[in-house]
Amino acid sequence: MTAVGMPARLAEAAIAVRAAVREESIPPRLDEATYLRTQRMYEAHSDQRVRIAQWLCDRLPAPPSGGRLRVLSIGCGDGTLDVALAATLVERGKRLDYVGIEPSAAAGETFLERLGELPDVNPTLVNSILEDAVLDGWFDLVVAIHSLYYVRDLPGQLRRLIGGVRAGGSLIVMNAPLLGLNQLVEALAPAGDGTSLTYSDEVSDILDGLGCVARRERIDAALDVSPCRDLRSDVGRDILQFLTHADLDAVSPRFHQALVDYLRAIAFVPGGTLVPHPVDVFVVSNVA
Repeated sequence: MTAVGMPARLAEAAIAVRAAVREESIPPRLDEATYLRTQRMYEAHSDQRVRIAQWLCDRLPAPPSGGRLRVLSIGCGDGTLDVALAATLVERGKRLDYVGIEPSAAAGETFLERLGELPDVNPTLVNSILEDAVLDGWFDLVVAIHSLYYVRDLPGQLRRLIGGVRAGGSLIVMNAPLLGLNQLVEALAPAGDGTSLTYSDEVSDILDGLGCVARRERIDAALDVSPCRDLRSDVGRDILQFLTHADLDAVSPRFHQALVDYLRAIAFVPGGTLVPHPVDVFVVSNVA
């Protein structure tokens, strides 16, 4: 987070956050249980998932010919977005062998239940992180939605995924850009903890380095941060904790106010309660 080139209001808010970080210890990262709980509240206050689902319905590349497709979903989670994707393909007359890679067993079970309710879909789960997963055979479509931020050796993993796409198929990656909300995440990241995130510009550079021709577009969305203004609000605290990836239970009111002022500064309307929550889409087609 840097104040250079920022509008005055945003620059002042960024400086205040940095000052709070200097004067108080950086809050610890969220544990897994808190992360998953706060994620649900965060996503309930954003329209990004709805817009991603709509993109999958409207902008999905034409799949290869043939009645049966193999689909691979990296970090499928509970299958919320995979249901939208699978339903779109089934509506186009496809039968699916749908493989999800997900390290959380609980989320993976929900993925299997949701996909299993769709006609003409045969879901299977690989309970693993991507780096440890064995990818068996070819896929007609590979999707990675918000799941590549912490992947080790991302160039190598993307090369592996692209190499597993059948002729006529596609790889779709959705990743956040390093803009307002994620600049706040970076400002609160503990130095040297080895958890650096990979944002969309870096994904673009990696794909370029691999010699891939990727179509890139942005899905614009909004996050409602109005509950975050009340220090006593459990909902607001959950949203603020997830968007910063930090445990804020012990921060001072001054620290909390610095975060709220920053959110006001990046809002669509300065001082408002809706902040930009975009995601970048990369589509790599294997036309060989």
